[in-house]
Amino acid sequence: MIKVYISPMANDGILRVIEAQYEHLPKFGIQPTKNIHEADIICNHGTMLDEVPGIPSVSVGHGLYWSRQPWGDGFMDVNRAVVETMRHAVAWTAPSNWVNTAIRRGGYWYPETIYHGIDGDKFLPSGSNDNYVLWNKARADFVSDPRDVMNIANRMLNTNFK
Repeated sequence: MIKVYISPMANDGILRVIEAQYEHLPKFGIQPTKNIHEADIICNHGTMLDEVPGIPSVSVGHGLYWSRQPWGDGFMDVNRAVVETMRHAVAWTAPSNWVNTAIRRGGYWYPETIYHGIDGDKFLPSGSNDNYVLWNKARADFVSDPRDVMNIANRMLNTNFK
C-alpha cells in the first residue's frame, strides 16, 4: 500500500477536501500517514510546502488569485507561495477544469482535474421544502460577493434566504 502524508493535516479552508482524502484514498490503495518520514509521497495543499529529501510531492491546487484584481496586501504573496509549492512538486491537481485551464495558461504545469465535490448520498433532501435558500461562502471577495445573493433575495420576498 502507498503511504501519503497530507499537508496540512487540518485547515479550516480546505478541511472538507482533506476529510475526503482520508475517507476515499484507502479505497485506491493509498493510506494516509501522520508521519511524513513514513510517506511514499507528500500531498501539499495550496501554499503548504512540506518536504523530505527523496520523497516526491504532489501539489493539490485550490486556485490562485487573479493578478488584475485589487485584492490588497498579501494576496500576491499567497500566489508566490502556491507557485513555489507547485515548482517543487512532480504532479499537480486542480479542483475544476476552469482552474486547470488558468494554471496551464499561466504556467508550465499540466495538472489533472480532480473535483473536490461532495458525496451526494450524505446530503439527501429532507423530503419537505421549507421555502428557503441556504447560501454560504467562507469569504467575500471579487469572485464570490454576498451582495449578489442579497440582490436576488430582495427580488424574491416570499423566499427565506439563510
